[in-house]
Parts: sequence; C-alpha cells; structure tokens
Amino acid sequence: MAYLNIGHVRVEDDHLLIFFAQSKTDQEGKLAKHGRAVFANPLSPWICPWTSLGIFLMTVTHFDLSLESSSTPPLLHGSLGETARRFRNCLMRSVERLKDEVEACGLRVDSIGSHSFRKGAATYLSSGGTACPSTSAISLRAGWTQPGVEGTYRQLDSAGDHHVGRTVCGLPMHTEELAPLPPTFITRNVADGDFMRCCAVECMDIAKTNFAVAPRCLASVVFHLEALKSHLPTTHKLWTTPLTLDHDRCRKLKRLIYCGYEYDEVAKEINLRVTGVPPHCTLLHEMQQVRNDLDKVIPHIKDQMDRLPGVIEQALDDAVKQEKIEGQPVTTANLEACMARVLKDSGIGDLIHQQQTAGIENGDGEQHRETLTDFGLLPFAPLPSDFRVPNMSLRKAWHHWTLGDSTTGGRPWRLIQPNEICEQKNRERLKRFRKLMLAMQTEVPQGEWKNWATFEEYEAMFDSIQHRFKFDSSSSLKRRHGELSWDTILRLKYKMQRLA
Repeated sequence: MAYLNIGHVRVEDDHLLIFFAQSKTDQEGKLAKHGRAVFANPLSPWICPWTSLGIFLMTVTHFDLSLESSSTPPLLHGSLGETARRFRNCLMRSVERLKDEVEACGLRVDSIGSHSFRKGAATYLSSGGTACPSTSAISLRAGWTQPGVEGTYRQLDSAGDHHVGRTVCGLPMHTEELAPLPPTFITRNVADGDFMRCCAVECMDIAKTNFAVAPRCLASVVFHLEALKSHLPTTHKLWTTPLTLDHDRCRKLKRLIYCGYEYDEVAKEINLRVTGVPPHCTLLHEMQQVRNDLDKVIPHIKDQMDRLPGVIEQALDDAVKQEKIEGQPVTTANLEACMARVLKDSGIGDLIHQQQTAGIENGDGEQHRETLTDFGLLPFAPLPSDFRVPNMSLRKAWHHWTLGDSTTGGRPWRLIQPNEICEQKNRERLKRFRKLMLAMQTEVPQGEWKNWATFEEYEAMFDSIQHRFKFDSSSSLKRRHGELSWDTILRLKYKMQRLA
C-alpha cells in the first residue's frame, strides 16, 4: 500500500482497479500490470472501500500537484516505514478500544496485526460460506504460487478476480444482494454534469489529476452520508469540509445518485452493467420475482374465496324464489349444476385446487369443470367393501356411468377409480366396464358431452350413439340387442375387432 500513488487507481465498469507495484509475494512487481478489482458495498458503509477512500480523499490535502512533478503523487504520505507504523498504531488503538468485543469473538488483542487483514480476507474468501469464489481466483488475488500450474494453466483474469472483489468487500455471497451497482451520479443535462464536476474538484485534490476516481468515491460518501452522520463523531474532519457544511449542495448531489441493480429500468436506460456476478444471483433474483408476483396474487385469491359463500348463497336464493333453475325444476342435481356454473362463470373455480379425479380431458388437455365435485368441493363417500359392477343392459349401464345410483351415494360411476376397490376380481371387472363406457363416451358428438347433465340429456346422448354398439350375437343368443348385458357387448366388440 505504501507504494501506491494516485495513478495506480483507475475506474473500469462498475469497479475500481488498483495496481500494486509491489506486494509481499511479488517483490519485483511482475504482476503490477494486473489490477485488482475493488467494488463498492452500498449495503454497509463501514466496510465499503469506496466510502473509506472517498472520506480519505476529502479530508487529506497533502498531494503534491505541482506541474514540475514528473510522476503522480503518492496516495499515502510519508516514507514506507512511517506509513506502516502509522497504520499499525491506528489499528492497535482501535483494537484496544474494542477489547471486550474482540475477546468475545475468541481472539486475543495481541494476536491482531497489520497482516490480519490479508489473512482474514483470504480465510473469509475460501471458507466464509458455501458460495465462495474459486480457489484459483483466491490464490491469484492473494499472490499465492502453485508450482507447475502457475502461469500455464492458471492465469490472472478479470472474471474470477471480479467475483473475489465482490465477495471480499462484504457483500452477502448467498443472496442476490451480491450484485448491486455502485452509487453512481446520473446527470441528465449539462447543468447537473457541471455541478457534479465542480463539487468533485472542490472537495478532492485527486480530481485534478485523476478525475475518473473522484466522482465514484464522492457518490459513495454522499450516498451513505446519513449513516455516517449517525455514527461518526462530530469532531471528524469529514464534517469540516466545504461540501458537507453546505446541506443544500449535499441534498442536490444525493438526488443525482442512482444505486440499484442491473435489471432496474434506470440501469437499462443508461446501459449500466455489473461484473463478477455468479449465476446463482440471477436465479435468486428470478425466484424473488416469482415470489413477489405470488404476494400480489394471494390477496386476490383470498378475496375471491371470501366472496364464494355469498355468491353461492345469492344464486341459490334466486333459484328458490323463481322455483326453477335455468328452466328446470328445483332438484338436487339441478342445484348442483347451477352452483357449478356459478363457480365457473365467476372464475373462482379456477382458484380451487381439484382434489378428486373428475371429467375427461378434451383434445387440448383442458379439463371441463361443471360439477361441485369437479371443483373439489364435494368429497366422495367411500365405496361399499363389496362393491361390484353387476350385469345389466347397456342403457342401464350408461345411466350408472353418467348419474350413479344409491350404492355410491349418487356418485357417477365414471368417477370411480379401480384402486378404490379392494378385491382383484371386482377391480378387473370395473376396468372392463370403464373401457366400454369410455368408448361410448368418445362417440358422443363433439361439443355435446357434459360432465353434468339431466337424465333427459344423457338419454339423448345414448340414443345418438347406441347404433354403434350393435353386434350380431351367436345363434345360441336369441335375445334382442337391448337385452344383452354390457359385458356381452364388450366381448362381441372385441370379437368383431379381431375379425376385422
């Protein structure tokens, strides 16, 4: 750090690049051409590098900016030994002042030194969470060597270092908050741009030789100004600068600052892009969007469900007063059909989870819901333990299939599933019954089938399709076709298919 000068700090995209001329593991400066990415932390000013650098640049005016100087001035004044000693003394005073907190963390005050920053950062990066940057990126950032692969298979590149930079600045690595854009001045006209530049030059000497850095650091300080006021002592040098003494200018500057995420409308408008963001941040953001959408929908669903009793009650009251339901007498079946249509027309039924298997899907895979059972509002009574599909005529079998009978509590047999029957023989018999009935149901002309209809409507359906299930029986069977049982018709149907 003692070798840094103003020219070693550059701005690139959403981060600063720091070029170290010399480090502990690079005494010859071979890696000086590779900058380390330093990101802002808009979530916490106390560990934000940009805010710290901004306060330093606003309160220190030692830079030698004379035209005679052949190089950019150093960032820290004093000799190498003096700079290190000054930093170490400030660190120890701070640690002594927080001795109780340090010891509560299981540490000793005398174990903390200037090298603790490097060791602590590397430890946090490598084992501070379950979404840490890659080991190679951490090693390259820290300057650790791995003989045999260093410089051949592992190269210092921007992507991995950007991820390291975001993580080490204290942004939460497990959430989408790892990916914020830094506080940035958005100047939409010439006057705002001139005002921002004037403030940067006035409060930071670095703006005279490295202007790109000044607005970034100034934006971070102004963005966190209220938090800094509540924690920094009133005697701090920051509160004696011309800018912080002028509250009107501070408020105007803050109005020019944008801080958000890449997917915000403002960021898209001015083409702000983030770097160093791992893919899980994008996935977490999309999941959060889904959650937000659900939070908006749930109150609507609750409101619809709260209205449900009133809607049904009003429909029933109207039906009873008129003594008819859509031209039909007031019967249990017609009442249920009416209530089901109310649910369907109001849209409430689409919000109710279907609890039972109901209906046959049409060609588009969309399921018709026309009964309370279809909407999951009418639970089925369990079948009798000895339930068995008996022999009966095809017409009577159709009646049971569509309307049910007393043995099933009025439940249509088309809604009975084989797994509801315990005995194997009876279960296989139901499967054969379903095959024939489903074949008949598919013969009903398109658009005429209803999951719930009146007795007359189902009779009309049967009359329109029964001719398709007339087969010539053997000579030993002299009964008329209407007297043949459904089981016999099914066998004859299979026999005709084999002959065909």
